[in-house]
Amino acid sequence: MDYEGFKTEIMKRMSALEGRGASVRIHRVRKNNGVMLEGLTIMREGENISPSIYLEPFYERYLNGEDIDSVSNDIHALYASRSLAGKIDVGQFEDYQVLAPGIRLRLVNYEMNRELMEEVPHRRFLDLAGILYYDVRDPAIPNASVLIKNGWAERWGVSDDELFATAEGNMLLNEPAGIWPMGKMLSDLRGEPDDDLLPEFPLYVLTNKSRMFGAACMLYPGVFRQAAREIEGDFFVLPSSVHEVLLLSPENVFDREGLRRLVREINETQVEPYEVLSNNVYYYDSEKAEIRIA
Repeated sequence: MDYEGFKTEIMKRMSALEGRGASVRIHRVRKNNGVMLEGLTIMREGENISPSIYLEPFYERYLNGEDIDSVSNDIHALYASRSLAGKIDVGQFEDYQVLAPGIRLRLVNYEMNRELMEEVPHRRFLDLAGILYYDVRDPAIPNASVLIKNGWAERWGVSDDELFATAEGNMLLNEPAGIWPMGKMLSDLRGEPDDDLLPEFPLYVLTNKSRMFGAACMLYPGVFRQAAREIEGDFFVLPSSVHEVLLLSPENVFDREGLRRLVREINETQVEPYEVLSNNVYYYDSEKAEIRIA
């Protein structure tokens, strides 16, 4: 069965499982870096919001030999686990005083998102850009967010500069930056020390409290000065993903071009395309308090 046939079969099965009163459809979703995924939604009668279930991973499972019954049952179970069974109050998006505490920053690649940059307020940073989104902050909708588009600030009676200032304040308060030695980060993630995973040279991780979209910490005031104190001097910044960056002292670097090749290779083989931050490497000069593309 090819992908088009797979989508048709899944839609038919979801419609049968849900019965009358449910609208099942597949729509294209633009993710970061221009990546397009296809999401299945099931909208039950009386609801105005539904999770998107991305079908590409399930089709991979089917191609790898899993039977269509198992795949479709897992899709429906995933939908059921994420279903909100109700409505979201869209009126909250009209009241800036309600929205303001939930406005957040993300850092993305400027060129990879050139089309998106035409639609959203943004601030350039090296080859990157800071963009804004609203964190819905509803326990019933975990990890739900809404991208802030051009013109919204005017509708709310504020400027884009005010939006960015609000987002920065919210990030500093709710998602403070942290700089961890790689060994400690790996130990924390695994819940126990693992000497086999420790790097042979000092490597640090810069991310935020939740470790989600933590590369935005690069935009925090004073964060690189803090890192320079920890590392005791200049350092390279390796864009690991949109979730974190790695900091490495130049004392441990003998081939800058090799660093760039390493970043590109990891992006191509280890990072989801929509989570890639950049193929460049950056350098922080602690004496000048300046970061640049290396």
